Amino acid sequence: MAYADAAAALKAIHRALSLPDALVLALAERIDADAVWTFDRRWQSVDPRVMVP
Repeated sequence: MAYADAAAALKAIHRALSLPDALVLALAERIDADAVWTFDRRWQSVDPRVMVP
């Protein structure tokens, strides 16, 4: 699945995400990142890898 398709799927499920946010999370999933750091607490409901300081 292409990054754009994965991001579109995330955005369809999580309407509060902006498209750029969905792209970041789709890329993190695709590269199997250990963590994704952000200040946006909404991301925590999307992916368990999200870390908010």
